[in-house]
Amino acid sequence: MLKNKSIIAFTIIISTGFLSAQFTEKRVKKAPSMNTLKESCCTAFGDVLHASAELFSSLANVQSNALHAVEAYAHGDKKGWCATASREKLSTCEKKLQSLHARIEALQQECKDTLRSLQAS
Repeated sequence: MLKNKSIIAFTIIISTGFLSAQFTEKRVKKAPSMNTLKESCCTAFGDVLHASAELFSSLANVQSNALHAVEAYAHGDKKGWCATASREKLSTCEKKLQSLHARIEALQQECKDTLRSLQAS
């Protein structure tokens, strides 16, 4: 008998909690303050500065290697990268360079879009 009363009491408590939750006012999440937005925007600017410096360094290394390979190929150098690379290595390189080119174009477009949005402010 006591067990049945406990089950009934538990059921009533759960039902009451569920029903009251239906009618309670949901709090609207407050937007971040201007100071918080300014700070996070400046942090994002800094992150872009650091990441772009590393990107420029990586691109410079790719450019240097590409320039040496193209020069050697243009001069008919038998020891140049293109002359000594296997078919598999040439195929892999071509795919990676095409992928890199597509990503660079996408990044350029994103930079243009970002600058437009910054200038619109």
